[in-house]
Amino acid sequence: QRRVSIQHIATFDEELGILLLSSLFIILSARLNLEDITNFGLGNVAFLALLILVARPLAVLVSTIRSPFSWRERAFLAWVAPRGIVAAAVASLFAFDLEELGFADTERLVSVTFTVVVGTVTVYALTAKPLARLLNVVQTNPQGTLIVGAHRWAILIAKSIQDAGFEVILVDSNPDHVADARQAGLRAVEANILGDELLNELPFERLGRLLALTSNSELNALAALRFAEFFGRDNVYQLTTDRSRDEEKIREVMRGNILFDSEMDYDHFESWCMQNAQIEIREVATDFSAKQLRGHFGPALVPLFIVRDKNHLEVISAASQPKPAVGQKLISFVHPSEMEAQRLRDLVM
Repeated sequence: QRRVSIQHIATFDEELGILLLSSLFIILSARLNLEDITNFGLGNVAFLALLILVARPLAVLVSTIRSPFSWRERAFLAWVAPRGIVAAAVASLFAFDLEELGFADTERLVSVTFTVVVGTVTVYALTAKPLARLLNVVQTNPQGTLIVGAHRWAILIAKSIQDAGFEVILVDSNPDHVADARQAGLRAVEANILGDELLNELPFERLGRLLALTSNSELNALAALRFAEFFGRDNVYQLTTDRSRDEEKIREVMRGNILFDSEMDYDHFESWCMQNAQIEIREVATDFSAKQLRGHFGPALVPLFIVRDKNHLEVISAASQPKPAVGQKLISFVHPSEMEAQRLRDLVM
């Protein structure tokens, strides 16, 4: 067996971790005395307020000196710092050691720590999201696109996305491809898409999807599988290849959504590009679905994206049949045929 899905193993690992952490909280809290909890005085409240309003902001202020963070980002970091299982476990350990050394009232250390844990989690859970919106440091629907591969026609696709007003980043391990992308005015990163160092360079807060456009179906599938954790399975796409359609095709659970048209693989796009095919962005003037468009033009045109508005880019996949509305824009890969190109203009202009 050449390929094995580990999705169920990862799910089991996450569930087991939650179970263990929950059990640890129960065990640690069992050491608390009921009297310590009921005797919740102003001293505990003052200590909690001191941590939230003074200690955390001061620590962030000092640690972010000469950092690239804006004042809004610093303010958000200064506010959000929930304590959890680490603080509770360490406090319990310290209390146990101090008790063995003969110190009195060591149980108060645990009760105060649990007060901090419960207090910070409650305060930050109720205020983090409203504060993030107030400071404008959260993007609820990021529309940036991460493209794996920076070859010639991947650059054309990336350029069309950028021209439509959306952020796009290309990743390729080939320095020549990266140089070509940068020369075209695109942001490109020379890195292995599966490398851990890449994660520190990507602005995930602005990226919402992945397009894997390389000729290597295994690499595309691995990239889609990895970045599904960040974007969700519905927002990771990969190009189909001949190999992914034959008897050795990659299982659906191990790959992303098939892009554009299941018949348009890497070789088709490469062939079209060699014939100087172009990507056109045109405003839609007639109601039609992507399926009807494919049927009307046949293999001469491949719909790629629908620009719903300035804040929404929709990817057309082999499984989806989105319908652009009149006035919206359609991004298509058009075969170099003057007749077919003219028919497109007549339809959407």
